[in-house]
Amino acid sequence: MAGIRFNSIENYSCIEGSITERNFYAKGGTLFPILGLPIKLDLKPIGPKSEQRHYEITGVKAELIYENDIISFGHSNAQLGHISSKRSHPQDILIEFPLNQRILAKIEETRKGDANFEINIELETGILYPLKVDGEKEISVIGERQTVTGTCRLCIAQSDWTKKINDFSYGSIAIIELPMESIDLGEEYKTAVKRLEEAVEKFHKGDYETAVAKCYNALEPLKSSKKTQKIAEMLSEFDRYEDNNGESVAKWFEEVRKKTSGIANRVRHTDKNLHFDRKQAEGIILVTTGLFRYLSSVLREKE
Repeated sequence: MAGIRFNSIENYSCIEGSITERNFYAKGGTLFPILGLPIKLDLKPIGPKSEQRHYEITGVKAELIYENDIISFGHSNAQLGHISSKRSHPQDILIEFPLNQRILAKIEETRKGDANFEINIELETGILYPLKVDGEKEISVIGERQTVTGTCRLCIAQSDWTKKINDFSYGSIAIIELPMESIDLGEEYKTAVKRLEEAVEKFHKGDYETAVAKCYNALEPLKSSKKTQKIAEMLSEFDRYEDNNGESVAKWFEEVRKKTSGIANRVRHTDKNLHFDRKQAEGIILVTTGLFRYLSSVLREKE
């Protein structure tokens, strides 16, 4: 839970706020993605107990900040005038931030792990004063207005963010073509391709660490140690090829596989502070896919 620090009203700190990060919601689809944040407000009366005055929230504005840039201006669906210090229990409001695919791309291309935001909230308050006219029942009227501002740092865990990012329809268009061959290459190769498919699926969901780890798993059957006879036969075909410098393509293939596998393996054997962003994960997936597609092209030629 993230606390919101609000400034005071007439030197009294009477508003406290909080956001439970995992309660955020995403909606709107591709054209109108919206990030919604439920906020809990605890409003205390102004002044000492013997002279307490009440107030209402009459307006809510908010800014959503990512990487020091304001990316959205939010609005609230709260019924203004119903959020009041006269209520003794905390009250809920919802602030919705309209986004777009460009903003989501910026977040996903720079995010490493959790999604970190800063929120500036501006509450317009109306201080209530009693009014009684000609023996009528006493009513409360707004005598003056004051603006109260608060800030909050919001950290949405990667596990929560990636579960809901599909509700923005972000990354719903596949940009990576997978190598699907009709040739029977044995269970080892099928398993490797399945892992690569899982890597792409995790990539589109925004879980970049898992996507990279899946690439490592996909590359395992292609080791030069020849785990299976079919894989050994496939890789041996590379010995017939040379590049412009007379180097063996088999040697090139194994060097690229080793380097890519080594980078991907870091996810499994380093501390949890190591993270891959979208661009890094995309690069590893593309290299892994390229190795599989090259292998497939050699097999087609052989056939």
